Amino acid sequence: MVLAAAKATLTTLCEGRESIYKSLWTRGERLRLGLEALLRKRGHSVVTSGGGPVFQVSFMDKPAENYRDTLAANSSMYSDFALAMLGEGELLLPDGRWYVSAAHTDEDIEATLSAAAKVLA
Repeated sequence: MVLAAAKATLTTLCEGRESIYKSLWTRGERLRLGLEALLRKRGHSVVTSGGGPVFQVSFMDKPAENYRDTLAANSSMYSDFALAMLGEGELLLPDGRWYVSAAHTDEDIEATLSAAAKVLA
């Protein structure tokens, strides 16, 4: 029974009018690239890594090549950004990780980008 349920779940996720994974990737990239553009427009050195529904936002000059490089990110600047976003109703993970789930809509992505634009203004 468990395998039948797993198969039905995978079939539902992968088939249908639009694969859920395609929409996850599209929304995640819209959010990642939108945040990156907003932050850079305001003069911040920012790097995003990852892609689609799972990515990291780091305030740093260049992409990290190893774990030690990630320690150079300005974590206090990210904390300030996260706190300001909380004031706009957006709860961010404190370490810069971002996740987009199947529950997030295009409207959610736009609301998050709008909140970021307001915080950065």
